Amino acid sequence: MSAVRMFSLKGRALGLKGRLKGRAFRLKGRALGLKGRLKGRAFSLKGRAFSLKSHERLPSSDNPRD
Repeated sequence: MSAVRMFSLKGRALGLKGRLKGRAFRLKGRALGLKGRLKGRAFSLKGRAFSLKSHERLPSSDNPRD
């Protein structure tokens, strides 16, 4: 009886641990996803700024008026 009880308690403990770990990993994944999204947004904004700068530069240098 005691051995069976011990195994059942161990199984319960492992199940709880697994659940908590799964939750932790899920939260980590969400955090990483948010970080990735923010980084992606930052890079896209940087890219836009660079493209705007290059667009501004090219016509001004090619303009015969200046």
